[in-house]
Amino acid sequence: MQYLHAGRIMTPNPTRSNGRARVLVVGAGIVGTCCALWLQRHGFAVTLLDRNEPGSGCSAGNAGILHSGSVLPLATAGILRRVPQMLLDPDGPLVIRWRYGLALLPWLTRLVRHATPAEVTRISHALSGLLSGALDATRALIADAGAMHLVRDQGELYVFQGASAQAQIADKIAVYREHGIKVTELNAAELRERVPALSSLYQHGCYLPDSAFTTDPRALTAALVGSFVAHGGTFERREVIVINRDEHGGVLAVTSSGPLSGDHLVIAAGAFSKRLAKQAGIDVPLEALRGYHLELPAPNVQLCGPLIDGGMNFGAVPMAGSIRLAGTVELAGIDAPPNWHRADMLLPMAQKMLPGLDGSNGVRWMGHRPGLPDSLPMIGSVPHWPNVWFCFGHGPLGLTTAAASGKAIAEAMAGLAPGLDLAPFRVDRFSSV
Repeated sequence: MQYLHAGRIMTPNPTRSNGRARVLVVGAGIVGTCCALWLQRHGFAVTLLDRNEPGSGCSAGNAGILHSGSVLPLATAGILRRVPQMLLDPDGPLVIRWRYGLALLPWLTRLVRHATPAEVTRISHALSGLLSGALDATRALIADAGAMHLVRDQGELYVFQGASAQAQIADKIAVYREHGIKVTELNAAELRERVPALSSLYQHGCYLPDSAFTTDPRALTAALVGSFVAHGGTFERREVIVINRDEHGGVLAVTSSGPLSGDHLVIAAGAFSKRLAKQAGIDVPLEALRGYHLELPAPNVQLCGPLIDGGMNFGAVPMAGSIRLAGTVELAGIDAPPNWHRADMLLPMAQKMLPGLDGSNGVRWMGHRPGLPDSLPMIGSVPHWPNVWFCFGHGPLGLTTAAASGKAIAEAMAGLAPGLDLAPFRVDRFSSV
């Protein structure tokens, strides 16, 4: 079977199934769905698997922003000094539940190791490379799915308050410009012109015109899955319990509804990928970066796009008929019950930014973003089991970088040179079992 790619006629790798290799993709969130779509575009026969409905986790509850400038890792210089505050301040932008602190120590140790200036520079360049083609890769899939009505090209506005605001903005702008990211600095009058409802406490800001957002993240993922199925893909609601080699050299997935075989298998199960990765022989230091949102169903203020408090790292994003307050990070493990204070605290924070905001009837949500200590996802095949592939660990950039990651996986699996340098994202960069 031949197909058109970037204006060239390509032929996929030799296969066992009607001329097409069979690929099982585990995880029907935004990352797994984009992997499935790009693999389908490259001629593979793809089955998408998930124990839940597509897009029902973080792909539904995220902030909906397609970032153009998020090139800095979670850990930057001075993070070690901030650990006591993370343990003691329940309202900080990054908190650690103290009862979980000891279990988290190995991950935190790695996090601190990646906070040196040299590491921050290396990681930022890797993230910049991933982001550079992200929006184009995303638009291609959304356009094919007929879902461009769910996307708004209205940029992303960061606002700052306090005496250190100008220095914070200067640092951010320097990073953006180093990576070729378009940014405009705004003064108080320009901020009020863009967001009349903004508090006068915020005197400084910067605007990233190349960012975009979706008005309904769940509907966007559903539309992409619908496109995948309409083009011959298969979605099955199954939990993958065990992966193993089959007798033909392929991959056997033992699922809740029986076994499935494929020539390749992609693990794209977000924060729940660790167990399957270990079965593939890689002990991944994956932690849940727990995120909360508060949805206000009847907003009385108007926003033209995402508005983000650059100090607390949370935002207010206009959704379909609502405003979603989202952001911040909690480290508490994947099994701990929700701490709903982390959702409730978003309202007074948002009302400080938007004093007229009506917080009535807010709806709370919590989800697990998959975080690795170097803030880089794992994208690529397992060296000792090359027909098993990882595509997870995107942290808060899952929606933004899902399509670019899926495109790189599909290109590599098809035997093409990926447009993305995969070396910084290699799956064995930490430790093997």
